[in-house]
Order: sequence, then C-alpha cells, then structure tokens
Amino acid sequence: SALYISSFLLGGNSSQTDDTKPVRRVADIAAGHGLLAWALLVLDDEVQSQRNGKNDKEGNFSFGNRHLTTFCLDVQMPQSAELIQTAMIKQWPHLESRFDYVEGRLEQLVPHHSCLLASVHACGILSDVL
Repeated sequence: SALYISSFLLGGNSSQTDDTKPVRRVADIAAGHGLLAWALLVLDDEVQSQRNGKNDKEGNFSFGNRHLTTFCLDVQMPQSAELIQTAMIKQWPHLESRFDYVEGRLEQLVPHHSCLLASVHACGILSDVL
C-alpha cells in the first residue's frame, strides 16, 4: 500500500541500517495516469510538513535535499493524465519539479540502486520483467 511505501521511503523500515539512506526516488512503472506517483508525492509532502512544522516562501518544506521525486514510465501517457497533472499542480504547485512522466518501455529502464520501482498496473509479463 502507499502508506507502507511512504514509511519505507522515509526510513521507517526496520530492516534499514543506520548507514542506509531512505529511498528518495520512485519510478511508477506502467503508470497510466500517474496516480501512484502523485499519491506518494503528496504523502511525502504531508510527512515533511509534520516533521518540520513550517514551510519556506516557496511552499517547500525545509528538510535539506531529501524531498521525494517521482517519475512515471509507460508506453504512452493518456491524454487525461495531463488534466490530472494540471489539477495536482494547481493544488500543490511546489511538487511540479518533483514529478516527471516518461514515455518508453520498461526494458529501457536502467534504475539506480536508490530508486524504488513500484507499480499498480504491472501484471503478467510486465511483473516478470519488473
């Protein structure tokens, strides 16, 4: 679930050691409209605001450079995904720079070890590749 992933990203996973930094990048694979990525960004934003209790002039919560970033990967971005992105940016404009959508195939992805691969829609062969 998104709450478990959010806890893992923020270092709440008990299996992480002290020298392991929390994941700060999530790839939403077979993203469709990108709702998983947006949900994780909003969750991260809420947690950061609770930890810090205040924000700066741009609406970014000052937690160093540890803000979560996301990117969505799918063969084709649905046209309606742009409407969702516009609505999300209207509500949370400071999250715009932390969200990307890439049209491409899963086989082209070369993730960094600090990137969490997540998917709601990867089924069948996609889950085997992932």
